[in-house]
Amino acid sequence: MDIDNKIIECLKSMADDHMTTTRMLASLIVLLQENDVRYEPLNFACFCAFRKAFNLSIKQAMPIMGWRGFGSTISDSDLDKDIDSIIYSNV
Repeated sequence: MDIDNKIIECLKSMADDHMTTTRMLASLIVLLQENDVRYEPLNFACFCAFRKAFNLSIKQAMPIMGWRGFGSTISDSDLDKDIDSIIYSNV
């Protein structure tokens, strides 16, 4: 999935402000829904955007797909713990 570079830059800016993964995801969902291009399904679009913005492998980004915010089981705190350490070691 091709994600607009403005969205990728926005994610990087959020990381520069030390936002948690779940806060970035919440903001990203709003951005994706407001964009002229329809990004569906949202969990996959977010997965792709995080991979591109932070050079995450599929394995590293996979917890995003299981986040409770997308109706699955991974809690905010668990997702933040899993992804934040990877993102902030790459920033």
